[in-house]
Amino acid sequence: MVESPYKWEPSPHTADLAVEISAKEIAGLFHAALAGLIGSLEIDSNVTDESEVTEYNLHISFNEPEAALVDFLNECIYLMEVEDLVPLRVGNLRLRENRMDAVLQCREVSDRDLSEIGHIKAATYSDLQIENIDGMYRAIVIFDT
Repeated sequence: MVESPYKWEPSPHTADLAVEISAKEIAGLFHAALAGLIGSLEIDSNVTDESEVTEYNLHISFNEPEAALVDFLNECIYLMEVEDLVPLRVGNLRLRENRMDAVLQCREVSDRDLSEIGHIKAATYSDLQIENIDGMYRAIVIFDT
């Protein structure tokens, strides 16, 4: 079995929702963060018909990688709440200097998803710090609920 280059898990938090993410590369944190967002909402990310997947191009300018991560997650939340798209996967992710480009592979929001979407209002900067510990990038993302 191949070990995933990234992972997420719920993290205890007093008021809001928090997820701890980790990855071998900083770009992997974006994959982990999306998985944590979708997993926290308990939205099914499996797609049986790839023809139902649409692509959404994402371009983010940032000064710090933490800002890119928050903007990325808030864009994913916006897609679900306003555009009726569930981001499933991140493709063609490129980080360079102060710009991130990616293609979000999405599916339409289903009736099953509606009860969960809206529970997370936004990703926050609260205590967000990307660290490299023993060759793994780690962060705890707190979502305002």
